[in-house]
This record gives sequence, C-alpha cells and structure tokens, in this order.
Amino acid sequence: MNTIKINDITLRDILQNINPEAMDKKKLLGILEYYSSLEYDTLEIMGGSSFERILQTRLGMNPFQLSSFIKSIIPSIPLQILIGARNLIGLEMYDENIIKKFIKECIKSGISVFRVYDSLNDIENFKFTVSEILKSGAECQGTIIYDELMEPSYYREASKKLENMGCSSICIKDAESTMVPSRAAGLFSILSEASSVPVYFSATNLRGLQTLNYYQAAVNGCNGFDLSFLPSSYNDFTPTVFSFLLSLKESDISYRLGYRRITELGEHIKKNAYPFIKHGLFSTKFILDHASRTLLPKWLITDINNQLAELGEIESLDTVLEEVSIIKSEIGYPSLSTPVGQIIGSQAILNSVVSDTRWEISCDEIKKLVKGYYGKLPREINRAVLGKILPSEEKGMDHSLSYEGAVYEDCRRELKKYTEREDDILSYCFFPEKTAGYLKGRVDGKDSKNQESEKVNIIKETSEGESEYVHLSGLRKLDIEKIKEITSIVESSRIDE
Repeated sequence: MNTIKINDITLRDILQNINPEAMDKKKLLGILEYYSSLEYDTLEIMGGSSFERILQTRLGMNPFQLSSFIKSIIPSIPLQILIGARNLIGLEMYDENIIKKFIKECIKSGISVFRVYDSLNDIENFKFTVSEILKSGAECQGTIIYDELMEPSYYREASKKLENMGCSSICIKDAESTMVPSRAAGLFSILSEASSVPVYFSATNLRGLQTLNYYQAAVNGCNGFDLSFLPSSYNDFTPTVFSFLLSLKESDISYRLGYRRITELGEHIKKNAYPFIKHGLFSTKFILDHASRTLLPKWLITDINNQLAELGEIESLDTVLEEVSIIKSEIGYPSLSTPVGQIIGSQAILNSVVSDTRWEISCDEIKKLVKGYYGKLPREINRAVLGKILPSEEKGMDHSLSYEGAVYEDCRRELKKYTEREDDILSYCFFPEKTAGYLKGRVDGKDSKNQESEKVNIIKETSEGESEYVHLSGLRKLDIEKIKEITSIVESSRIDE
C-alpha cells in the first residue's frame, strides 16, 4: 500500500488571507495546540504574501519570531517555507549576502524544509540558493511551476536537474490552476518512474478541478500533496484535506493522519478562522459572470482590482485582466508567479488605463524582464512588441545583469536607532514600510492594528531617493488625466524619453 505525504498549508493560508486585526496570539495558540498530536509530514507556515501580512497582525512578532513560536508549540512536525530562488519572499532579485542571511535566520527560527521555485523555471536561478540551503543542513524541495504548453519531457528533464543539485524532493506547482485530470495522470506517471526522489503536487483550486487532479496524480505515483482546512469556496485555496482524503477511500493509498482528530481541528479552525477570512471580490459569481474569459490567479486579480479602485478606474477591470493575458502571450507566456505576475499587472494598467495607446509607456521592470534580469523567458518575445518595450540601443538581451548589492548594510544603518536584531533588519530589507510600522508599535508597546498609521520615518530609499521597486502599489497615487497631459506635452516637444 502506498502511503502519501501531506504538507498542510492552512497556517500560511490563514496568515495570508485573514483580516490582520482578527489574529492575535491567543487565537493562534488555540489553533496550534490542535496540531501537536497530528502526524503531518510538514507544515508550510510562510510563503506568498504571508511574510508581509504577519507584520500587520496583532501577534507582536516579526515572521522569524512567529516561526520560532510555532516550532515551540509543534516541535514534532517539520516547518516549511515557500521561497523564490532569487527573490525569496520579496519582489526584487536579492544579492547572495541577503540570501545567505535569510536562509540562516529561517533555520535559526525553526524552518527545516525550503520549497524553492523560480517564476520563469530558470534552473540557473536555483543554483546558489539550493547550495546554501544544503550547506546549512536543511532540506530543499525543488519546485517547477506548471506550464500547460510544455510537454511531460520538459518536467522530467527539469526535475532531474534539480535532483542533481541535491534537492531531496520535487514539487510540481500549478500556480494558475490550469492542470486537468488527464494531464495530471500522464505527468505524474512519467515523473514517478523517472525520479529517484519523492514527487509532490501543489495547486490552487481556482477552477474546482484540483481534487480530481490530486486523485489522478496519487494513483499514478505522486508521493505528496498540499492540503488545507480552508475551503476553496472561500478563495482559490488548495484542495481541502477532507475532500481529498475521502476520494482515497477504498483505494490502495493510505495516509498517516487520524481522521477523527483532523475533523476536530477542522471544526476549531472553522469557528476561529473562517469568519475573519477576507473574501474580496473572488466568488463563484465573479468567476461565472465576469466578462473576462481568462481566469488569472486570485491574488493578482485582487491586486489589480484594488489599484483600479484607488485610481477611480474600477470599470476598467475587465479590460486590464484581458490585457494581462495579452502581454503574457506577447513576451513568451511566462508564469504569473511572483514577481512576474506583479510586473505584467503593472504594465497592463499602464497599457489599458494610463496610456492612450498600448506600450506608450513601459515600466522599468518589464524592460528588465525582457532583458533577462529575472531569468530566461520560456519562449521567444514578439519582436514588434520588443521594439516598443526597448529602444533600439537597448535591444541586446542580457541574462547576466547584476543584482543590487549592499542592501543589508544599508538597511542595518537605517535601523540603527531602532533595532540591532538581524531578523528585524532582514524583514526591513523586504518590506520597509510594514517593518517600520511593526517596530514603531513594538517600541510604543501598542498592538499592531495601529502600526500602519504610525509609521516611523525610516523608509528605505535608493541613493536617488526613489523607491527601489515600482510594482502595482506604486500606481496608487497616479492622476490619470495629468499623466496623459504630460505624455501629450512630451510627444509634442523635442524631449526624448
């Protein structure tokens, strides 16, 4: 009988999606105590936007401290974190010093398994991070973002490369929920035969197919799965533990969890977490009735919707969502995982709302993306579009652009008056405003629900005094009419871009 491994991501889901003011230490402790007697193989406690959201809660801990707290309550289950190969839990590509310090601090705080992905599946981006994880004595799960346009042989070859780097398991992550059952059956049949390490499957459930996909993967040799106690109807969460385990009834596949105990935990989470999960605009009605025929990741739709609301352009949502899909096709169909999703979302707003014509304005990040700063794009870029993104003198592709250096030391100096803790400094490197608010609240002895409005004036700046990374939130304060007026003036003048 095949016994599958289960990675629970409920805690990450809760931290990432709950209203920040609703989560305090007492409520979290009540949830954690139920886990202590369960035999999960791993608990994924951070990844996505959860790191940033933790700084906004009433927990009074930075993410590393929270990890230590969780480990102290549940010492028997390995803790896992999902990170980008070079962007870790942020949006930039970080230098080797930051990566080393981040891995060290994670391990110090109780993390023992790192699930590492790259939004472009560029194997070169994995090398340094994987080697540092292994040097530190932790486990590394090499993760391949599922791309429906790729043949199964692509995944077989990519997984073998990650195995050769030293990854102790491989994960196929369906970040955009495009997998279908027949593909799942074929893919995991091939991977289970070709791989000498366990193969996992992680998926969001936007289209409602993932329990079927999980079952097909399980009966075709997949070794492990991500499951959550939060129902997919609340958001595009991972398949729930109950539906998947019920699908295995009367099969030759077993698991180590006690069903009665997980039912008790499920009821506790239902009572203490469900009422505080943010639904946003993502509902069955939105999926079925929305004019956009292309379903994008929930977090990206929500981000775009929020930015358009602040710009007073909410009626443009359908247009912008369609534009995201068009841009994706024009630049080689990259995954919309972080940070590529944010970059394309920003450009879609510029193309659809800010500019009079498409590609009239190109954000710096889209230029860096097509030049290779974030890694090699999976397919050729439309040459006509490339000509619009980059002026003729910039068209040479460069896959070896240097990453920003000395970030950690700059942040350490900026925080010198407030903290010398390495975990605080690292948090500040990724999320300066949120960490500043957290530190201000800690100094004043106030809970973190007031932190956002009482930010200490220690916001990270570049040498030019500008924000290092302009993504969707950077568009919030734009005056659309003024932008168009300025563009018109520039076009009628002799001023170059």
